[in-house]
Parts: sequence; C-alpha cells; structure tokens
Amino acid sequence: MPTNWPLLGMLPAVLQNSHRIHDYATEFLSECGGTFEFKGPWFCKMDMLVTSDPANIHHIFSKNFSNYPKGPEFKKIFEILGDDYDPSSLCYNLPNIPSEKAFNDAMEALFHRHVLPESIWKLQKWLRIGKEKKLIEAWKDFDELIYSRILLKEEKCKDDDDDDDFNFLKIFGKAYEEKNGSWSTNSRNLLRDASLNFMLAGRDTTSTCLTWFFWLIATNPVVEVKIRDEIKEFFR
Repeated sequence: MPTNWPLLGMLPAVLQNSHRIHDYATEFLSECGGTFEFKGPWFCKMDMLVTSDPANIHHIFSKNFSNYPKGPEFKKIFEILGDDYDPSSLCYNLPNIPSEKAFNDAMEALFHRHVLPESIWKLQKWLRIGKEKKLIEAWKDFDELIYSRILLKEEKCKDDDDDDDFNFLKIFGKAYEEKNGSWSTNSRNLLRDASLNFMLAGRDTTSTCLTWFFWLIATNPVVEVKIRDEIKEFFR
C-alpha cells in the first residue's frame, strides 16, 4: 500500500512506480478489496477514489449515474469537449482520426490539468506553452477534422431525399431544422461537441476491450475453435 506522507501524500509511490503504473494499481487495489482512497499532495487537487469493483462501477455509471454529476471543475478541465451535451444517440459512422498524436497530446494535457494547480495550467494556456500548447494544437486538429465532415454531410443531407436512409447527422439536422428553420452555428457546435465526446469515449475503451478479447482467445484455444466454427457457420 502507498505511504501517505504529510505534504506529498501518496504521490512518491506513484512516481516510483510510474513505469508500471497499471500493475502497481492492480496490486494495491487487490490488497484493499478493490476500492482505495488516494491522497495527493496538499497543494494539488489529486485526492480521488479509485475502484475496480464491478458493483461500484455499475452503481456510479449505470444504476445511479444522475447522483454523480461531474460539476463545474469537470467543465474547466475538459473544456475541449465543448458544452458536453448528451444527444442520447449513437453514431455508427464516426470519422477516422488520421493521426493518434492529437488524441495522445490532448489526453496528456488533460491529465496534467488534474495534477497542476489551476492557476499554473491556465497561465500555460495563456502563454501557449507546455502541454497547453499541445492541447490547443490538438483542439485545432479536432475542429478541422470534425467541422469539415459536418459540412460535407450537411450538404449531402440537403440533397438526399431518401427518408429511409438512417444517418446520425441527417436525423440531427432534421431535428434542428424543425426548431430553428435552418442549420445554425450553435447546432454545428453542438454536433462537433457530441462527435468529439463519442470519439474520445470510444477510443481507449474499445482498444482495451479488443486487447483483452484477443488475449483471452489466445489463451483459450478451445474457445477460439468454437468462435471460428460459429463464424464459418454464420457466413457460409
């Protein structure tokens, strides 16, 4: 278990094991039953509750999600996500990001916002230096990608008279046309925010899920044979 030092909290143990942080987190979570209260340095807002208990995760993210609002601090740190609207829909045709660099730079900068005092990262943002500079550049890359796709799809939706064609952007556009009479800047910004949220939410979760899936298949050859047989049967 990490030692809670008077001023530095448990940060020294984390830094010491930063090269194996996932293994380290697994070890101390196993020792404490799956849930652990992490204490950060007194000058940083790093105190957090870490849990790997499926029951807790289900309680927070599914069963009682409305009881755990993210609050104003979330909007400050994750401002790149925009106004964080929930369109209550899924898009099955999200555009591909040509480079992982923008994602990695953005995630790294958001992590630093959790570690550094707000005054420090806001100063870096104002000076356009450090991680905040990379976040600004990643923000620009995201906007260029998503807004260009929105404009292309918008024109396609105007020319497409097939009402049976399911398209997330098309349905979204129709809803705003009914309210506003036409597409507006606000509606485009809303779609940009929703699209970026979908991409960020699905990136690491999907890759992690697939990694574990193929690892489990590789370690269970009997299951692999059954899956291959089922695929052959279904696609024959």
